[in-house]
Amino acid sequence: MTNAEKLKALVAMSRQELDEVHAGGECPDPDDLQELAQGKVFNLPLMSPFRLWKGKVFQRNAEGQVSGLNRIGVEPLEIRRYRFVVRIGDSAFGDRRVAFLDHDLDGNPYQYRIFHDELIKLQHDLCLASSHVRRKNGSLKYVCHFALDFS
Repeated sequence: MTNAEKLKALVAMSRQELDEVHAGGECPDPDDLQELAQGKVFNLPLMSPFRLWKGKVFQRNAEGQVSGLNRIGVEPLEIRRYRFVVRIGDSAFGDRRVAFLDHDLDGNPYQYRIFHDELIKLQHDLCLASSHVRRKNGSLKYVCHFALDFS
């Protein structure tokens, strides 16, 4: 199945179906998360500010760690902000390994530092993430799912 076909199928899914697809994915190798990724958000209200999100750009830093920035804008204008670091760890939602996109970094505003994104690989160059925000009591509240297309 092509990435375009897979994305079309994901758009039609409910949150529960996306959770099931996410649970069946595999942990990506951070080395495979390189360069520009087109983003697609699922299950957001029509007027959500997240509609300006266009994806992410990944790079390896001098220490060998994979990090990146969010791509935000309206064609053809785009800014790259809100750094994250890729970390491999256990999912908060099941017994499996995932890639965390850790936004809790100095320099990021509070409203971005509280995101908890768990990324899995669906196909060679297509990933799916569940995105939550960390509440003050430590619990996680669902925000959306999003896909990253590296093709």
